[in-house]
Amino acid sequence: MTTTGQTTQTAQTTGQTAQLTGRTEQPEQPAEFKQPVTVIGLGNLGLALADAFLAQGHPTTVWNRTPAKADGLVARGAVLAATPAEAVAASELVIVAVLDQATAHDILLPTAAALTG
Repeated sequence: MTTTGQTTQTAQTTGQTAQLTGRTEQPEQPAEFKQPVTVIGLGNLGLALADAFLAQGHPTTVWNRTPAKADGLVARGAVLAATPAEAVAASELVIVAVLDQATAHDILLPTAAALTG
């Protein structure tokens, strides 16, 4: 009975801490878990980032206005998204590596509904 009381107290304390800090504990991931990532824009920076994520075993989705720029990445295991919306939906972590803010806006505005949250 004492153990149950301590477990309940711990759970209550954890809940109170989450309420106070606004944070909740993330579930532990298995040791082999690799965060899926999306890279939009495959210029020099985007290509290098996507390549690094693949090399470290992260499931990697890529999108570029010129799809052929993804060929080497796809050959190494990346998934080529057909649209920016598909790319955004593929991962919680999305990296946008494009020329400037206007380009990012043009690419991402049509995906605005998918970006909520």
